[in-house]
Amino acid sequence: MTAPVTHILPLTLIRRTRLLPAAGNVLVHSGQRVNALDIVAETFRFPDHQMIDVAKIFQAEQANELEEWLQVKPGDQLQVGDVIAQKKGLLRKVVRAQQAGKVVSIVNGQVWIEGTGKKFELRAGYSGVVSEVIPERGIVVTTHGALIQAAWGNGKIEESPIVYHPRSEDEELLPDMIDIAFRGGIVFSGYCGSAEVLQQAASLPLRGIILGSMAAELVPLAISMPYAIILTEGFGRIPVNHNVYTILTSNTDRQISMLASCWDPSSGDRPEITISLPAEGKEPKEITMFRTGQQVRFLGEPVAGEVGLLENLDQENRIGVVRLTSNQRIHVPLVNLDVLE
Repeated sequence: MTAPVTHILPLTLIRRTRLLPAAGNVLVHSGQRVNALDIVAETFRFPDHQMIDVAKIFQAEQANELEEWLQVKPGDQLQVGDVIAQKKGLLRKVVRAQQAGKVVSIVNGQVWIEGTGKKFELRAGYSGVVSEVIPERGIVVTTHGALIQAAWGNGKIEESPIVYHPRSEDEELLPDMIDIAFRGGIVFSGYCGSAEVLQQAASLPLRGIILGSMAAELVPLAISMPYAIILTEGFGRIPVNHNVYTILTSNTDRQISMLASCWDPSSGDRPEITISLPAEGKEPKEITMFRTGQQVRFLGEPVAGEVGLLENLDQENRIGVVRLTSNQRIHVPLVNLDVLE
């Protein structure tokens, strides 16, 4: 049975493609070093459309009159104030562009203009080297270091050292633990169930919060926060798994990159925490099969988030026996496990 893989690795080769949602301009070159927050490409999205009915405005009666009055043609680029149509004589009239854009069509005296849209800036998301430029679309970033693939993110990107580490894997982050000394840093803890914590973090402000889990009712507030939030395990009260705890607590004072993107199984995009390191790692496997001896994680109750060793497999019934660090053995459907590699 094919096993879902979650990479929680102290050292690996990280190669990620970062793409614009539409064709645009790439702002960096191959071989250039970038930081997670650097803008590497830009485009325009969601253009609006405007129709100007020149025939109606000028009360045209014949097609040849429109040809005389129109000053633009399809494909023309317009700036605010440019003349679109002009009627000379005693009753002189001028129609000007009210917004910048492009003339996309002219039909029966109706001029259709497509606006430039909203500017979209693509950030690198990872600190590393641009190993490839994809013309008009984006880049490939490559780095070596620690990689933690997580369960949920609030859509932000940040980079900073961790300024607070939890004393245990299930520690709850409480309002009185948010200190002014944490300003501009990333706080790491086991669980958050308080809206006040998220609000205080915004008022400092923090650059990010990494948690094992969070109360589900905080999702709307978390999405609205100006800093990055990543959950390594999910919602409810689930401790940070031991591997994540070890990686983050052993990299004190290093820059932590948080790409808190939404998990999209169709594209493979998911929230990730990376730490660039001065060493070389190997590229990890993206797909694997369940086999004995693997380190696996429980995705649901009774021990959600716990990590153990897969000791036995019943492939026919798709059930495994997992030994926890406490030596407790649990029979579990394989669909309730993922492999940590």
